[in-house]
Amino acid sequence: MQSARSLKKARRLSAFDIAVYAISTAVGLIMLYPFVYMISLSVSDFQPVLNGEVIFLPHGFNTAAYRVFFADNSIWRAYLNTVIIAVGNTILGLAVNSMAGYALSISIFRWRRPATIYLMFTMFFGGGLIPFYILLSRMSLVNTYWALIVPYALSQWYIMIFRTFFSNDIPESLRESALLDGASELQIFRQIVLPLSKPVFATITMYYIVSNWNNYFMPMLLLDNSELFPLQVILQHKLSISNAQKMDGSLNFDFYSAIPVQSTRAAAILASSLPILCLYPFIQKYFVKGVMIGAVKG
Repeated sequence: MQSARSLKKARRLSAFDIAVYAISTAVGLIMLYPFVYMISLSVSDFQPVLNGEVIFLPHGFNTAAYRVFFADNSIWRAYLNTVIIAVGNTILGLAVNSMAGYALSISIFRWRRPATIYLMFTMFFGGGLIPFYILLSRMSLVNTYWALIVPYALSQWYIMIFRTFFSNDIPESLRESALLDGASELQIFRQIVLPLSKPVFATITMYYIVSNWNNYFMPMLLLDNSELFPLQVILQHKLSISNAQKMDGSLNFDFYSAIPVQSTRAAAILASSLPILCLYPFIQKYFVKGVMIGAVKG
C-alpha cells in the first residue's frame, strides 16, 4: 500500500517536472526568437528582406550590412568612447560603493544608522534634472567624459548591496582577529574582504557595464561634441535613417541606402549587443551567486 502511494507521488512529481521543462523550453524559445530573427535579417539577401520573406531562418547569405557598419570610423570611435565611460565609471563606482558599504557593515560604527537613513532618503528624493545639469556645467564637466563617470559613481542602491553582503557573508570575527594582529581597516578591506567578495563585485560590475553600455539619454543631454558620443547615441542616428535618407554630413555617416534598412538596423543592434553577450559567460558563476545576496538570511 505504501509503495503504491510512493509510486503515485513519484508520478505526480514526474508530471510536474515535465510541465516545468515544457514551459521553460517554450519561454526560452520565445525569448530566443527575436535574437535569431535579427541574425537572419542582418545576413539575408536584400530582396527577401525587402519582400518580407525572412521570418525565422536567413534567405541566402550577405554580410554587406556588417561590412558597411564596421567600415564607418565613427562606429569604432563610439565603441572606444563607450568602453572608456563604462570602464571608468565601473572602476570608480566599485571603489566608492564597496568602501562605503564596508564602513556601514561595521556594527560599532557610530554613524552607521544616520548614514544609512541619509542614503535611503536620497534614493527617493533628488534635486531634479535641471539643477543637476547646472551643477555639472558650473563644475566644467559638461561635454567631457567625466560628466558620465563621476556623478554616477556613487549609487545608494549598490552601497546597500555591498553592505548586505559584507554583513551577512563576512564574519565579524575575521575583522576583529585582524585588528588584534595590528591590521588597519584599509588592510582588512584590501587583504581579507576583497578576496572573499568576488560574487558581489561581479554582480555590481555587470550592472555598471550594462547600464553604461545602454545609456542613451544622459550622453545625449551632457555631450555636444560628436567625437565623444558613445555607441548608443550613434546608433540612434543610424537606426533613424531610411532607404531614402542619409545622416547629417557633419557626423560623417555613410550608411548606403542600397542596403535594406531592416538589415542595417539588425546588424547595428547585434553588433552593439555582442560585447555584453560575450562578457556574461565569464562572470556567470559569480553573477548568479551575487544576485541572491540578501535573499536568505541565516
